[in-house]
Amino acid sequence: MVDRRWMYLDNRTCEEYLSGVKSFIAATEADKLNRHLCAICCPCIDCENMTKFSSSMHVHAHLIVRGFMDDYLFGNEHGEEGVNDRGLQDGHMGEGISVS
Repeated sequence: MVDRRWMYLDNRTCEEYLSGVKSFIAATEADKLNRHLCAICCPCIDCENMTKFSSSMHVHAHLIVRGFMDDYLFGNEHGEEGVNDRGLQDGHMGEGISVS
């Protein structure tokens, strides 16, 4: 399993967090191209994977300013293996998502 502790660092301007976000954005961009998608789900604390953005710059900014949603473990919305447990619990895996 991939170490994702960097996602929950208090200092979202430290090199470890910024590097992790950069890698995450690169993976989401690659997935977007591979799956011919027009937008990326934002896993920030406010959007909770319910909002999509056509530009990864919006997701990048949200993750720097707001941080990742509390229990973001897996991002099958971003081409990773597994399921986002919170999405299953809330019953809204990809439903009602808007593109901004």
